[in-house]
Formats: sequence, C-alpha cells, structure tokens
Amino acid sequence: MRAASKTASGRADAFTLGDDFEKVAARIGGDEFVVLLDDIRGDLDAIHVASRLLDTLAVPYTVEGHRVISTVSIGIVTSAHAEPDADSVLRDADIAMYEAKRTGRARYVVFDPAMRSQVSNSVALENDLRDALAQREMSVVYQPLVDLPGYGLAGMEALVRWHHPVRGAVSPVDFIPLAESCGLIAALGQFVLQEACQAFEKMQRVLGPEAPPSVSVNLSRAQLREPGLVEAVRDALRLANMEPFQLVLEVTESLAAQDALVQSTLQDLRAMGIALSLDDFGTGYSSLACLHELPVHSVKIDRSFVNLLDKSEYHRVLIEATLRVAATLKLGTVAEGIETEAQALQMAAMGCQKAQGYWIAKPLPVNELVSWIQARAIRSGIRE
Repeated sequence: MRAASKTASGRADAFTLGDDFEKVAARIGGDEFVVLLDDIRGDLDAIHVASRLLDTLAVPYTVEGHRVISTVSIGIVTSAHAEPDADSVLRDADIAMYEAKRTGRARYVVFDPAMRSQVSNSVALENDLRDALAQREMSVVYQPLVDLPGYGLAGMEALVRWHHPVRGAVSPVDFIPLAESCGLIAALGQFVLQEACQAFEKMQRVLGPEAPPSVSVNLSRAQLREPGLVEAVRDALRLANMEPFQLVLEVTESLAAQDALVQSTLQDLRAMGIALSLDDFGTGYSSLACLHELPVHSVKIDRSFVNLLDKSEYHRVLIEATLRVAATLKLGTVAEGIETEAQALQMAAMGCQKAQGYWIAKPLPVNELVSWIQARAIRSGIRE
C-alpha cells in the first residue's frame, strides 16, 4: 500500500504503525508523505492503518505556545489495483488522496481504477474550459426579478452558461466547481461581471424607463480574495456608464461570514454604493442570530425553502422568521425559485418584497429578455 497524505511538516514521526508488517514512512513534498506497507493481508490492513493515522494526526499539539489542530487526507492503493511501477502507484495514490480532499477532507479513500477516467475527464474538461474562456464560448443569460405584490420589474440576475461544441450544454453545477478548483473562477467571474454591465447599459439604451433598474452578479470566493476586485468592479461600472447603486453583488452566507480580508473587501464595495445581497440564505453557516453582523442590504431565500413552503411547516416558519428579522434590520428580501403562482402569492402575503423563478421567467439571453420586457409592457397597458 502507498498512502499519500497532506499534513503539517515535521509530523512524519508522529504515529506508530505497529509491528504486524514491514513499513516505511517518508516525506515526499512540503506537506505530503508516503507510507509503504509490505506483507499486508488485504485492504482491511491498509484501512486499519489509515484509520489510526487519521486519529493520531487529528490530536491537537502545541507549537511555540499555540494550540494547532491539523487533519490528514489519505489515498490508498493496494496490490489489487497497483500498477507494476512505483511512479504509477504514487500517481494513483495521489488521485485517491485528492478524491478524499474533494469529498470532505480528514478521511481516506481507497483507489479504484475508475478514478483514472474521472481524472482524465476532469482534465479534458478543464482544458476545454480554459479554451472556452479564451475563445469567449461562454455566454451570460438574465433572469428577471419582480416586485411582490404587483410583479413590476425589479431587476435581473446574470447567470453564466457554457455550450460546448461537442459536449453540448455543460451544467454550471459541473463547470463552476471545476473553475474554482483549477484557478479559473476569478477570470470567469470577471467575464460575467463585464458582460452583465454591458448588457445592462444596452437595455437602458433600448428600453429606457422600462429597463431593469439593477443587475445582480454572483461573486466567488476567489474573486473576493483578489486584491484588484474593487478596482475591477469600478472599471466595469465606468465602461458601462453605470451608477454603483445599479449593481447588486451576491455572496453566499458562508463567504459573507468569512475572515477579515473578505469582510474588508465587502465593506469597500459597500462604501462605493454597491448593493450586497446574501444569496441562498438558509443553506450556509450563518443564522438569523448573526444576520445583523453581515454587511449586506438584502437576503435571498433559497429555492429549497420556497419549494417546501406548502409541504413543510418547519420551512414555512423559518421563512416567516427570516422575513421578520430582515424587516427589523431594514434588509430587502427576495424569494428564489418561484415555480407557481401560489408560491408567489404566499411569499407576498408573508411580506417578501421580490421574487424570481421559472413561473415569472426562465433565464434569457439579453435580446430575448428585451423582447420579453417589451411584450410584458404591452400586455400591462404601459404602451399605447
């Protein structure tokens, strides 16, 4: 067995493997180690050692008076699936280790040959994503937000889409985590921001007073940590002749509650006059109790709660509590994932201010959204 693991430097001798079989432990990188076990009886022996390593390395220790807790992710390769050369064994152990990291860290994963094809597919998709960004194959669509009640146009949210020339439509569920893991999310986010601001400027010219009053754009973790983010946002606004209050930047609750660097960036954006919205509220790490500590102007109630509005008393009560707290803090509220008129009426009755979802309109390319707004205006009697 080879187990590649991530842990703190200098911990290679912090565990005991036992005397049932021959063993070698060596450091092969900055915080990467390999353990070789000979004469083991099967996978269970390897798993037993991995479990002991997890337990031992998770014990807190002290460095210069500071209490430190480190965890380890372990990839296991046994003889049943091992290639005949050492380099291949280490490669496969690395694949299993990164699978352990991807699925939550502080665990072990036993290598399976199917993981090789998964990695190959992931690498191919990553290369395609890099090409798509370079060749501007990505596109942005826009989903309108409406006021509750009355359904007046209240804004639009920019959502990125990727239509691969061979794979077809690639779901954001697949390519956004990939962009985050391979360092492309900042470039992708900047592309969406620039496209959204340009689309907003176009709609102002074409639609005049009927245009959406604001456009919402999601911010990623990587963007929030980019030192030039505030200046990039300022440049995007300037190029599109937009006022800061016309842009809404959406962050998840787990991002908004992060460290001082992220908090400082959010405060700088807020100071510019940009509105900040807390996206997917109810699914992250914050709570109603700390909502007042977050530097946001509005809260978006996650679609998973809205979809259970009619079926779950718990979710209905949670939505009501969120709306009451938001009203007390003078925060705006948006219901995501409105799929039926009944949901829209219920959210309006509970005091939610805005809504978006397929019952209102699906995400549309900018030209189709212009047509949708114009047709809606005619039906509403706004035009002659």
